[in-house]
Amino acid sequence: MIESATYSVVLSGNIRAGFEPERVIDAFARLFKLTPEKAGSIVGTEFVVKREVDLQVAKTYKGKLAGIGVEVLLKRDGGIDELALEPVQSASSDEQGESAPPGADEMLCPKCALKQPKAEECSGCGVIIQKFMQRAAEIEGATIASQRTESPLGEDESPKHVAQDDKAPGLLSLIAPVVAAVLGALLWYLIAIKLEYEYGLIAWLIGGAIGFSALASGARGNAIGVICGLLALMSICGGKYMVVSSQQTELVEFLSGPDAYEGIDLKAVYAEEVNDARKYVKLPDDDASMRHFMVTREYSEFTEASQVTDQEIGLFLEVTDPRLRKIALNQPSFEEWQHYSLSDSIEDLSTIDLMVASLGWIDLLFLLFGVGTAFRLASQGKGA
Repeated sequence: MIESATYSVVLSGNIRAGFEPERVIDAFARLFKLTPEKAGSIVGTEFVVKREVDLQVAKTYKGKLAGIGVEVLLKRDGGIDELALEPVQSASSDEQGESAPPGADEMLCPKCALKQPKAEECSGCGVIIQKFMQRAAEIEGATIASQRTESPLGEDESPKHVAQDDKAPGLLSLIAPVVAAVLGALLWYLIAIKLEYEYGLIAWLIGGAIGFSALASGARGNAIGVICGLLALMSICGGKYMVVSSQQTELVEFLSGPDAYEGIDLKAVYAEEVNDARKYVKLPDDDASMRHFMVTREYSEFTEASQVTDQEIGLFLEVTDPRLRKIALNQPSFEEWQHYSLSDSIEDLSTIDLMVASLGWIDLLFLLFGVGTAFRLASQGKGA
């Protein structure tokens, strides 16, 4: 029994008439996932694209390559291991070309490629010519369909399709999204300050503006999408931060004013706390004295020292202890105490902590909408 012949698919080094070399090299680079420089060095020389495939598969490769403008030869080989994109070794002219075409009364067997007189059956391998050709046509159709998803020469990876690949993010393509992010943060801040209300929908609009600005600058792809998503997050959170910081400043200014504590005898409170501070720093360093002080000076909700919990003591040491020690050390005047006790306590609070505490589930939902919209628009060029 004679084995089926196998073939090598070989680039001749020439480009077909009517095709521009630059476009051919670009299409070849995309199909084989090569750099344009590497593709250019291959297309202009003799290279083996595929080894040891049957005739029908070889013809399929030849058709695909010819379709992008590359001139291809099919060479019969003898069991050489497959090696894609390997330079063709020097050989005689008889070995490099395809076999001479058969005469008028001759044929080439489609299975073993034996030249012989025309007949219904091959004298070499014994195959029935008509049945083999029918079967080959069926295999060719299945092979082409398979190559669309598996082969680097499939139609799903043709130059037109590959042209939609991600564009690498450059500095110029990021200018517009960054500007949109800054303007978005300012818009959030101005609307919240002027209207005294924050609208979650603004977060969605900010994400859309950042995504559209990336598309307008000619950039798209997953990398750009991730960057735009981060810019949207920074813009929305930046606007929120400015709003909370402004509110914090306004509260400090109000507490520092004369009308903040109308009807409250702050001087009596001041005198009592200064007295507490003096007594506290003189306490013996033991647990019983601490509990007694907390009960008698009403720093505990209990009336018996034995009832004071460890949790209460821990909170006292964290919050009240530093305050009393600072008062005892500095001996502030009433005005200094008032400023420190009230307005400074607001200033000392973390703006970020206040911002996080003010977020509700609606805010988080629109935050996700904004970030997701920016990513989707920039990465795929589609609306949310």
